[in-house]
Amino acid sequence: MLVVATVLLCVGCQRTSIDGLNVRAGPTTATPVVGTIDEDGARVDIECWTRGEQVRGDTVWFRIGAPVPGYVTNYYVETTGDVLAAEDPC
Repeated sequence: MLVVATVLLCVGCQRTSIDGLNVRAGPTTATPVVGTIDEDGARVDIECWTRGEQVRGDTVWFRIGAPVPGYVTNYYVETTGDVLAAEDPC
């Protein structure tokens, strides 16, 4: 009997690292909050990245399409792989 196991790897996975992450209209905390991602560890769909306001020393912001469209700072997103190389700049 042959047993085959399938392992799904998440390449380029992106998840939030904080509860209540504000999603903004632009890559700065001065822009309006367009929504909130309530749960730590929520998966986000990164569309592209850009430089914006520095948040705790990090200037990278991601434009996400889901779960709430808008911008989130890289500081509060955990990623696997080199997201800046894999994703296009905005």
